Amino acid sequence: METTTKPEIMRGHVEECLAHIAQKLLLLGKRSPQKKEVIATMANFCGVTHDPASRWLHGSGSMPIGDQKIKLMCWLDLIGFRIIELENMTESFRGITELIAFGLITGADAAKIIGYAEPSTVYKVIYEQMNTTTEKKEIIWQLVKGKKTELLQAKENAIKQLPAFAATLLPSTLQTEPAKPEPESVDTELIGSPANTFTQGFLSLLQGINTLLESEAATRLTDQELAALPASQSESISKLATKLTALKNRLKNLKGQNGDANGSG
Repeated sequence: METTTKPEIMRGHVEECLAHIAQKLLLLGKRSPQKKEVIATMANFCGVTHDPASRWLHGSGSMPIGDQKIKLMCWLDLIGFRIIELENMTESFRGITELIAFGLITGADAAKIIGYAEPSTVYKVIYEQMNTTTEKKEIIWQLVKGKKTELLQAKENAIKQLPAFAATLLPSTLQTEPAKPEPESVDTELIGSPANTFTQGFLSLLQGINTLLESEAATRLTDQELAALPASQSESISKLATKLTALKNRLKNLKGQNGDANGSG
């Protein structure tokens, strides 16, 4: 049985994919029904309430652990992201991860079947934070193999139940009908009359980032959380700052040239 194919949104680590969703939803506006739909769907799949799901999405609290972390990774994969943490797993370890994510077993069930005292040991093994024996690897493989058909069916059912919000998260080149942002999320004075949709999307994105940084959400990031950011995220912030500085200098130079031209006229 083949699972339903989906357009790929992007490839990244869990935190990067969540940041992508948050950024896209910001451009849709605060009252966008898609925003509530995304959070509700994620919360339902991961077995949590709205508040923790919202915190994960906006990076304003601790990330999930245990079964919830597994479910979050597989939910992102389900809606069209390529999750690096999943790609790095062996076939059998990814298989048992998906069995947990789609509710066919729990981490506690897996620990009991494999022969571990605690579910935390299962998580360490699948993330390759600790080694396991050949015997236990065989138990995992047989477990995954025995539930292969059930897993494929569970994936198909989960995909069919997904709302049609995924198109709002796709790159514009893959969207047949790009989602239109609400007027409140677009600064018409900034955008003016762009010559193409790329320019409009780019300027809208800059406006969205500016709005986010000026909001209360930005103040929730503590010094401790900032210092603990993964290297990939720290590098992304540095690159963004460098590119925005370069863009600011270009704009300043162009305005200076226009001023000189007007003064000499």
